[in-house]
Amino acid sequence: MINKRYKAYLAASVREEKRLKKQRRDSLRRHKLRVKLLLRERYKRIHMFQAKAKAQEKITKNRVNTHRTERASKKAMAHRLRLALSRKARMTAAAAKKMCAHRVAFLVRVKTWKYVTKYKYV
Repeated sequence: MINKRYKAYLAASVREEKRLKKQRRDSLRRHKLRVKLLLRERYKRIHMFQAKAKAQEKITKNRVNTHRTERASKKAMAHRLRLALSRKARMTAAAAKKMCAHRVAFLVRVKTWKYVTKYKYV
């Protein structure tokens, strides 16, 4: 009788150990995934800001050099932003709109399915 009980106890403890091990592994996996996603978001944001700053810099240079009109410089800004965005951070039109403080209409590449990218005015 005691032997049976002891065996049952051992089996239960082994099961418990396995369960705990699995739990730890799963939580670690989830944590890793979360960290990866957060990092990806952060890098995307950094790229966006870099792109914006670069575009702004180039435009101010242009303005100093050629005294372009406001509209032309805005257009240039939009163009540079568009290039930067399509290169660095694939983003949705909404995100691009949020990022661009002033309302300039500019094209954003929107990935639809597989190989098709359509362009969309923001």
